[in-house]
Amino acid sequence: MSEEIKLSKEQLAKLRTAEELECVDMKLTKILYGQGEGCFAIFETDTKTIGLPLNSFEGTMVSFAHAGCINFSHIKTIHQLFLGFLDDIGARVESALIESKHGDIIYAQLAFRDRKNRRIFAQVSYADALIVSILTKCDFKIVRKVLDKLEDFNEWTYQNEITDLEDED
Repeated sequence: MSEEIKLSKEQLAKLRTAEELECVDMKLTKILYGQGEGCFAIFETDTKTIGLPLNSFEGTMVSFAHAGCINFSHIKTIHQLFLGFLDDIGARVESALIESKHGDIIYAQLAFRDRKNRRIFAQVSYADALIVSILTKCDFKIVRKVLDKLEDFNEWTYQNEITDLEDED
């Protein structure tokens, strides 16, 4: 016997469309610093350029990983240790996704696949997800709804560039 399901207007308003939940590719293009403001990672997406904050440590680690210096480090970083552990247990990182933003906190998700082909998900900081995606060369994406709420970086006028990660021609 089937039951009829009724949703209130409030419940209907909370439903998300497929477009809002689309996962959009992000490409890291720059790391910027601000005087006393920490760092910013600048990303290109299909519709706009966005800037997301990094603290000084995160900015250093992202730069270190992106420049490839991490591959020659004489002491492994926590990210390298974690990836080594995953390899030892037969798991791998499949993707990294910025899934939500609440106030000034940005939440990301890492998706793993274990040796039995099971999918595992972990909520992490976006900076850790970014570093892991750089090291594993996996996709780094953002949910469209989150992207749409972020201000376009091209409208910012108060940052100083320290490194440009664009390929030089």
